[in-house]
Amino acid sequence: MDNGHLLLSPRGPRTARNLIRPSHDRKRAYSRREEYVLPVIRDALTSFATLGIIIRDLKHRERTSSGLAALDRVEQSILRVQAEEQELHAQGSLHGAALASKGTLATLRRVTRESAGTAVLIDRAARAIVAALKCGHIRRVVVPEMERIDRPSLKAIARACLIADGSTTWEWQLGAALAPGARQDSALVVPSAYFRETRSDLLRRVCSVLQMDPVTLETAPQLEHPAPSGATLGTACAWLNTQNYDACFLWLAETLGAERNAPIDALRLLAMTATIPPCSFGLYAGAAICEAQDGHR
Repeated sequence: MDNGHLLLSPRGPRTARNLIRPSHDRKRAYSRREEYVLPVIRDALTSFATLGIIIRDLKHRERTSSGLAALDRVEQSILRVQAEEQELHAQGSLHGAALASKGTLATLRRVTRESAGTAVLIDRAARAIVAALKCGHIRRVVVPEMERIDRPSLKAIARACLIADGSTTWEWQLGAALAPGARQDSALVVPSAYFRETRSDLLRRVCSVLQMDPVTLETAPQLEHPAPSGATLGTACAWLNTQNYDACFLWLAETLGAERNAPIDALRLLAMTATIPPCSFGLYAGAAICEAQDGHR
């Protein structure tokens, strides 16, 4: 495991076949039958949104009963996770979210700081994807606009790329400029900056694990994301359970952006999320807690 961020095996020689390109630099090297462009739900906040559509698409292509069964098990697991997110949507407090999640939220944050269920789902999904691609004789996989894929799905795709054998080339496309590396000071930053920095850090880690150098996009737009309008504190807690930290920070940015007297539970969630690796980078803990204290003195 890479410092708790990605459930990935050690690097191997096969990763030399991974490429990264700007999104506008598209080159076709194989026939349509040998190339598979991953279907992507851009800018989705729901956990495993893109992974779900990939699994459903591969089910239509799968020819073996064992492969279809594996994909179906992954799909059912994704649907359960998404149903749990919907259940927590009705909760308006951390206390209610903790009770509704049957203690998962409290245990997750105080003991393990990671979700074993999420890690297992990511690993099983990756193995099912690799098996389906091999069965379909796919020689090239294209991951379009990797910066716009929800965090849990991106981790599953990265896992699949890493464990795939050397017969498959993976092309990752990046269409936004990454934020500078995480700062080492403890100055206060707005929650929207938390999203950009944690998201950029994840993309760099994916590139590092897969032995790819992030491309420099001098004229590309900054890494942005639409606000998660309609989400609740309960939804944000569900995202925290699935390590969907980017979506959680976006909800916090929308909720805290214009309110000086923000709900105390939103500030508590900000402090909770900002102290969790990989979000903290050694700076967010003090910043978030200080912000929470300043708002409620």
